[in-house]
Amino acid sequence: MRRGLSLLLTIMLLLCMPVMIVAQEDTRVTVDGKLLSFDVAPALVQGRTLVPLRTIFESLGAKIEWDGVTKTVTGTKGDTKVILTVDKKTATVNGKTVELEVPGTIIDNRTLVPARFIAEALGANVVWDAGTRTARITSATELKVHFIDVGQADAIFIDFGNYDILIDGGNNEDGQLVVDYLKKLKTDDIEILIATHPHEDHIGGLDDVIKAYKVKTIVDSGYVHSSKTYEDYLDAALEEKENGAEVLKDTDMSFELGGGAKFDVIETGDDFGDNINNYSVLTKLTYKDVKFLFTGDMEKDVESKILNKDIQADILKVGHHGSSTSSGREFLDKVGAKIAVISAGQDNEYGHPHLETLVAIGRSGGNIYSTTKGGPVVITTNGVDYQVQAGQEQVEVIEQNLPGQTTSPNINAGGSGVIIKVIDLKNETVIIENTSDKDVDMTGWKLVSVEGNQTYNFPDGFVLKAKKTVKIASGGGTSELNWTKANIWNNSGDPGELYNSNGDLVSKYPR
Repeated sequence: MRRGLSLLLTIMLLLCMPVMIVAQEDTRVTVDGKLLSFDVAPALVQGRTLVPLRTIFESLGAKIEWDGVTKTVTGTKGDTKVILTVDKKTATVNGKTVELEVPGTIIDNRTLVPARFIAEALGANVVWDAGTRTARITSATELKVHFIDVGQADAIFIDFGNYDILIDGGNNEDGQLVVDYLKKLKTDDIEILIATHPHEDHIGGLDDVIKAYKVKTIVDSGYVHSSKTYEDYLDAALEEKENGAEVLKDTDMSFELGGGAKFDVIETGDDFGDNINNYSVLTKLTYKDVKFLFTGDMEKDVESKILNKDIQADILKVGHHGSSTSSGREFLDKVGAKIAVISAGQDNEYGHPHLETLVAIGRSGGNIYSTTKGGPVVITTNGVDYQVQAGQEQVEVIEQNLPGQTTSPNINAGGSGVIIKVIDLKNETVIIENTSDKDVDMTGWKLVSVEGNQTYNFPDGFVLKAKKTVKIASGGGTSELNWTKANIWNNSGDPGELYNSNGDLVSKYPR
C-alpha cells in the first residue's frame, strides 16, 4: 500500500512539473537554403523546435495577424489559413482542427511556435539534420507559366500552388479551349484575371472563362470599347463583381503570392490616343530570382517611355505577337531577357513574327520560342532556375550577328549585287533583292523616298541572305520589315534610292 501511494505521488509530481523549455542557441533553421535570423533563440520543447512566429510565417510568404487579448496568431498564405493560440494544444488549418505535439509559448516576451507544424501547414517540407542541428525547410513550390496556343492571339496562365493567374483569353472562339486547358490542370478558381486591352484576340474568350470559374480580382486597362466582344467581357466581369469579385482599372499595384513570389501591375500611362495596343496592362511576375515580363500588345512609343521602370526580366512575353511595331532596341536591352516567347498563329496574315523583331531579339541575346509551330510554350521554375518546354526554337534567326560576333566570311561587305527590285507606289511596298552569292549585312543601310525625302533605316543586325529578297511595307501594311503606318510613296511618281552603311548609292529605282 505504501509503495503504491509513493508511486502515485511520484506520478502526480511529474504531471505538475512545468514543461522543460531549453533555449537552443546552436539550432539553425533555413528556408530554401537561406539561414533565418531570430531575435530570440529557438527553443527545444519535448524534442520539438519552437521558433519566433513572425519570422517563420513571413519567411514562408504568409501574412500574419496577432490578437494580443486572446494571444492568437492567424497566418494566411493564398487560400491557406492557420490559426494558433498560445498554450493551446490544438490549432486549425482552413477550419480543420489539428492536434499539436507541443503548443506555442511565450519566452522573453516573444511568441514561439512549432516550426514543423507551421511549415507543413503552409505546404512546405521539413527535414531535420541532426549532424548540424539544422531544420531545413523547403517551400520550393513549382511555378509554371503556360503560353497557351490560341493561334493569332494571347492567353497566358500562371500556375503557382493555390494561386492561379490568367492574362488574356484568346479570340472569341478560343474561350472553351482555354477553359478546357485550365480544367486539365485541375484549376479550381482564378485569383487574378488580367484583360490587357479590349482587342478581340486578347479578351475574346474571357467571358467564357469568367462564367466557368470563380474569379477574385479582375484588372483591365480601363479603355472602353464599342465592340460586342468588349461588351460580352464587361457583362461577365460586372456579373462576377456582384458575386464578390474586385474589378479594378490598372495602376501600380502588387500582389503577394507567398513563398517569395509576387505579381506586379506596372502603370504605363493612359494618354495614347486611339492606339488601343498602347493601353495594354503591363505586368511582371517575380519568383525569387526568376522574373517574367508580360507586355500585351504594347508598342515602341510606350516602351521608350517606361525605360525608368522596373522592367528587367529573365523571360519576356514579346509584344504584339512579334510585330515590328514592338520590341525596340533600347527596351530589349533594358529588359535583358534570356528567353523571349512569341504568341502568334502559324502562317498568319500579318506575317508575325516579323523578321525585324526576331533579329532585334537575337541581337539582344535572347533565345526565341513561339506558339507558331503548334502547341503551348511552358516554362517551369523553382525560383532559382527554369526549364522551357516548347516546339522548335528560332535558332537560325537568333544566331545572326549576335553582339561580339565578327563578320562571317560569307558576308558581302560592300553590298554589290543588292538592288531595289520593285517599288509598288500604290500598295506602299518595296522589294529589295540580293542577287549576289554572299549574304549582306544591312546594318546602317538606308532606303530613301526621293520625292518625299523620307528615309527608312534598316535594323541593326539585319542580314539579307544570298539570292533572297525582303519586302519593306509602309502605309499600314505589314511585312518582314515595316517602315511606318503613314503613306510614304507619291503615287504620281517617286524614285527610290538605296545606300549602304558607307553612304554609297548602291541602287536606284526606276533604274
